[in-house]
Amino acid sequence: MKVAVIGGGINGVMTAWAFARSGEAVDLYEKGQLMSATSRSSSNWARARSNSSRLRAL
Repeated sequence: MKVAVIGGGINGVMTAWAFARSGEAVDLYEKGQLMSATSRSSSNWARARSNSSRLRAL
């Protein structure tokens, strides 16, 4: 399988790494410099919409 990951923040880089480590072909796309922007807003969005008290506590 060939995988495309859009976004070179921590979430995108780690997702691409996990796929590559499992043997998948991965293309990672980032409009700027890798790891130059924060993934805080995406993590906060996921946490706010989660029903898990464990995630909310993080």
